[in-house]
Amino acid sequence: SGVGNLFRPGTMTGAVPQFMPADRGQHFYGISWRNIAPSLGFAWVVPKMDLPVLSWLAGEGGTVIRSGYSIATIREGMNIPISLWGSNQGRTVSMSVAPGTFPVEFGAPGSVWFRDPTLPARAEPDRPQYPLAVLPGNGVNDFDPRLKMGYAQSWTFSVQRELTKSTVLDVRYVGNRGTRLWRQINLNEVNIFENGFLEEFRIAQENLRIARLSNPASVNFGNQGLPGQRPIPIIQTALVLTSDTNYALNLERGQAGSLASSIATNTTRMDNLVRAGYPPNFFRVNPTTGSGGAWLVINGADSSYHALQVEVRRRMSRGLLVQGSYAWSKSLSNMQASSSVLESQPTTLRNYALGKGPSPWDLRHGLKLNFIYELPFGGSRTWLSGFQNPVLKKLVEGWEIAGVSRLQSGSSELLTGRATFNQNDNGVVFQNLTAKDYQNMVKLR
Repeated sequence: SGVGNLFRPGTMTGAVPQFMPADRGQHFYGISWRNIAPSLGFAWVVPKMDLPVLSWLAGEGGTVIRSGYSIATIREGMNIPISLWGSNQGRTVSMSVAPGTFPVEFGAPGSVWFRDPTLPARAEPDRPQYPLAVLPGNGVNDFDPRLKMGYAQSWTFSVQRELTKSTVLDVRYVGNRGTRLWRQINLNEVNIFENGFLEEFRIAQENLRIARLSNPASVNFGNQGLPGQRPIPIIQTALVLTSDTNYALNLERGQAGSLASSIATNTTRMDNLVRAGYPPNFFRVNPTTGSGGAWLVINGADSSYHALQVEVRRRMSRGLLVQGSYAWSKSLSNMQASSSVLESQPTTLRNYALGKGPSPWDLRHGLKLNFIYELPFGGSRTWLSGFQNPVLKKLVEGWEIAGVSRLQSGSSELLTGRATFNQNDNGVVFQNLTAKDYQNMVKLR
C-alpha cells in the first residue's frame, strides 16, 4: 500500500518487498546526541521543633526528607538486531567446522592437530544475487528508520523517622515512566472496516438468522431469496460457498476478524477476490509477505509505575533484627510483554491506547518480612549460661532463628482467544460468570 496507507485498500503506491545486503557501517537506527540523562536529588534533616505536634514529627533531629529524579536511556541488547535481521531470508553460513558437521573439510577424527601448519577451512558459498525477492510464506523484519532510544524517568519522595535508637520508619512514594520503548509489530493487521467487510459480515449474520427461522439447524448464511436476505459478494466470492458450520460459528460469535483472516491468509481465496476485481491489499497492507508477516520495530510502547511503600527497619539490637515492608502499587503498560521479548501486537494499530492495562508485573499489594533472632542460650545470654563443660557450652550457644516471608496479590493475566475486529485476540465474553468468579477458579491453593 505504501507509507502512510495502512488501511487504504486499493491504494498501492508502495513496492513489493525485496531484501538488500546491509552496507558496511550501516546502523539499524540513527545516532542521537540529544539524549540528556540528568540525576538530581536532595536530603534534608528536619531540625528539632518545640511545637507540640511538630516536635514529635521531627523528633530529635531523627527525621530526614529525601527526594530524587532521574532520566535513564534504555540500551537495548544486540540480540534484537541479530535476531530480527537474522530472521530475514538470505544466506546462512556456519562458523563451525567439526568432524560431525563438515566431515569432508575436516577429515577423519584424529587427523587434525592444533600444531598443524594449516587447519581445515571451508570455502565461502556463492554470494546470492541481490535484490532477493521474498519467497512465498516468508516474512520481512526491519526497523523504523525514525527509531529512537527509549528512556525511563524515575522519581521518589520519602520521609524517614527514627522511632527508637534502633528502629526507623520510612514512608515513600516511588514512580517511574517508560517512554518510547521498543516494540515489534506486524503491519499486516486484517482490515474489516474501510473495505466494507464488516457491513457484509453483519448481512451474513442476518441471513443466517432468517434462515434459522424456518430451519433451526441451518448453517446457510447466503442469500437464499428469503424475505430480508441480501447478497454477500465478498464472502461468497472468496469462499465459493455460503453454507459452512465453522463460518456459521464465526457469525454466531461475532468473530468478523477470524472470518476475514481465514480469507486474507489463504492464497486460493485471495486469488478468487483478485480475479473478481478486488485489490490485492483488500485486507492487508502487505499481502506479498503471506503468513510470515511484515514486522517492524518502532517506539510504540509506554509504561508507568506508582507505589506507596512503607518500611520498618530494626538493626540488630538485643538479639533481634527485623525488616518489614508493605507496598501498594500499580503498574500499567500498553504492551503485554517485556522489552527483551519485544514482539507485542497491539489490540489494533488504529489506537495503541486500547491495549493499555495492568502490566504482567502488576502486583497491587506486597508484604515482605525478614528477621533474625539470636536465641538467649549459652555464653553471656540469659539462660543456660552456667555450663563449665566446654562441649556443652559450645553446644548450646550461638543459635539463632531466621525467617523470610512474602505475601502478595496475584499478577494480571491476559485472557485471549476471541478475534473480533481483526485477527488478533480481543479478550473473551463471560457467560453467567463474573471476573471475580473466574479469579476464584484459578487462584493458588
